[in-house]
Amino acid sequence: MDMHTSLGPWIKKRRKTLELTQDELSQRIGCSISTLRKIETGVLRPSRQMAERIAHCLEIDAAEVAVFVKLARTPVDVHSPVASSGPSPHIPAPEGTFIGREQELAFVLQSLQQRQLITLVGPPGVGKTRLAIEVATRAKAQFGAQIAFVPLESVSEAPLVIPALAETLDISEEPGPALLKRIQARIGAQRFLLVLDNFEHVLDATADIADLIARCPQLSVLVTSQEVLHLSFEQQVPIRPLPLPPQATKQGWHEISTSDAVALFVAQAQRVVPTFALTAENAPIIASICARLDGLPLAIQLVAARVKLQSPSALLAHLDALTGFVLNQQQARSARQHTLRSAIAWSYESLTAEEQHLFRMLGVFVGGCSLDALEALVNPADDEDTMLTEHLATLLDKSMVQCEQRSASEPRFSMLTMLREYALEQLLLNNEYERVAMRHAQYYLDLVETASARLRGPEELVWLQRLSSTHDNIRAALEWSISSNNPTIALQLCATIWRFWHIKHHVSEGRRWLTRALAFDMHVEPAIRAKAYHAAATLATMQDDSDQAIYYYQQSLTLRRELNDIAGLAASTLNLGVLLYHQANYAQAQERTEEAINYYIALQNQRGLASALTNMGIVLQEQEHHGLAENYYNQALEILTELEHTVGQANLLALLGTAAREQGQLDKAKALFMRSLELHRQIAAPEITTPLEGLGYIALAEGDSERARAYLHEHLRHAQTMEHPRFIIMALEAIAHLAVATGQPLKGVRLWGAANSLRTAIKAPLSSVLQRQHTAAQQRIQQQCSAAAWQQAWDQGAALHMEQVIEEAFQL
Repeated sequence: MDMHTSLGPWIKKRRKTLELTQDELSQRIGCSISTLRKIETGVLRPSRQMAERIAHCLEIDAAEVAVFVKLARTPVDVHSPVASSGPSPHIPAPEGTFIGREQELAFVLQSLQQRQLITLVGPPGVGKTRLAIEVATRAKAQFGAQIAFVPLESVSEAPLVIPALAETLDISEEPGPALLKRIQARIGAQRFLLVLDNFEHVLDATADIADLIARCPQLSVLVTSQEVLHLSFEQQVPIRPLPLPPQATKQGWHEISTSDAVALFVAQAQRVVPTFALTAENAPIIASICARLDGLPLAIQLVAARVKLQSPSALLAHLDALTGFVLNQQQARSARQHTLRSAIAWSYESLTAEEQHLFRMLGVFVGGCSLDALEALVNPADDEDTMLTEHLATLLDKSMVQCEQRSASEPRFSMLTMLREYALEQLLLNNEYERVAMRHAQYYLDLVETASARLRGPEELVWLQRLSSTHDNIRAALEWSISSNNPTIALQLCATIWRFWHIKHHVSEGRRWLTRALAFDMHVEPAIRAKAYHAAATLATMQDDSDQAIYYYQQSLTLRRELNDIAGLAASTLNLGVLLYHQANYAQAQERTEEAINYYIALQNQRGLASALTNMGIVLQEQEHHGLAENYYNQALEILTELEHTVGQANLLALLGTAAREQGQLDKAKALFMRSLELHRQIAAPEITTPLEGLGYIALAEGDSERARAYLHEHLRHAQTMEHPRFIIMALEAIAHLAVATGQPLKGVRLWGAANSLRTAIKAPLSSVLQRQHTAAQQRIQQQCSAAAWQQAWDQGAALHMEQVIEEAFQL
């Protein structure tokens, strides 16, 4: 291990091995994150005392600490070919600090000891040249001065590659094959590294390079290219964009600071504004910029350089416009790479007509696609096209498309944002966009309709994952169908995918899409409009927007009665019963639910019957008919177990746990809640709040406030994620009991006062069971404090906004 020439990267690698963030290590050392970052990037050498602290924190063996400190403090000898970090005469001076790519760098340096030909392959702007320069600089330990870096961007054709190499090696040019032989003689049997940068446009010179490698056994060739060379002994090293930074809040901004993409942005920004720094305020914004730029180093650097003109927030707001600036910014010396757009255009023009067509088709997909989706667009009539995979392989070889192979799932093909934008431009120029966008929307409508039937059976987890992976494409299909005045597809998509939106916590987004699509509802056939109104009402109910939900249900029921749609009437009637229950109108809720049960029995719809039986149990339980409620729950559980409906089983176990808890059967309730929680965690279902709440109350009853706190805080976090006000309020009320149990009764009163105000705002009255539970605890507090203190705490809580109340709850 050469800690002297690569001290910073070694420290960074060791830190990550120990699973330490920069923030954690800097705190242990006793320095700022900025100081540690400068040490890791080689800008700063630590003092002796700091080097000793670093050695201790990185758990370096005691016998090696003295060596580490000496190497950390010894200035680099710029005259030494082994230790020098500066460029040799044949290596270009690097621009800026090398950031990221440590894994690729280590792999290439290791491969140079075993392979004669290594190709760094990737799209334009991904940083292949910068990595090659770093490899050449670090490889001086292996090759000494025997390194030649040959930039080929200005070489216009393949026959000029050998003369360019000869010029770099100071070999006078002579016509004919003798020049190649003189290069072979110059290299001979000595250990030699040849770097060929930007090789993709001179691939016809591959045979000469292969011949040179065959005649020089100690020669290693490192190539950067947008396309692989297709030689049998070639070691391909895909160079991808930098990993996208985590999306975090201001409170979690230190996690963002460990991102290589963000570090590159900051380093480039500091080159133009030396005082620029990463802060809690700008870190999430910079992370969003880097993510929007796909982690593409060149794009990040070009945008970051504009901080001298605009703040990060302004850059993010105008990022769509800035992509044109990035594409057209000068970034190379040759005409071929005068702009990033020119590099992309050159790659596109090098394709055959069929490959160009496929490239354009890929531009309509957002976030990637499966091979099935691509085939549906390219071959809408299911005509066999045996060349599709070959054309796709060419695009992959040329780095114009990326392939992501996730375990246990089909591969997905995607494009970097700037390549995709170029493909969309070409679609428009070829008058193909509307036709292709229609095919795209229809494909995802068919997919969603297939998924809808599978989301309530044994395949639900598989289809939830599939919809999650292609949600961006569904959003794109919705946007196109609405903006192109095609409401039928938009309403069909919304009316079919609402259950996915509910399970995956996209309720607010779903409601926004439905609001936009329903503006065109009179232009769509009644059956589709009825389904869309039902979906809108259901999502509104989930957010306790009862007035809007009632309006939508009335619209849906009216249309379904006109259509004599019994299945639709069953669904809307059942959900209307849920809404009435939430309003504490138990008599009408029971009546509507009984009506739905009869509909589902007539339809012989077991899944719908299970939902209706479950809802009837909830209504009865709220009226304290626990025995009857359990009977309905068990009937529903039997049906869902037979149907292998995991989500439904998890929910019913939690409801049975609640029934047992309310009857004082705590051991039985705990077992049921634990089984429910295990299933909910397995499937990441939104109703996980119910078992968490139940376990929290049981922990309080058992006097275990720490365990109660863990359950109830998790309950509140999930309720926030779900954007469900009722669940948030219930979590706040439960945490009020936690406050009382931990000796903070007036804080509990504040939370109850806040929860009461929030319930009033959304017209969500307390259930009789919760009312009884809260009242008993509140009466005990009233006996312990003055009426004035009680009222003050209650009023203070009632005046708080929901965000303020949640923050207080998490502090308990």
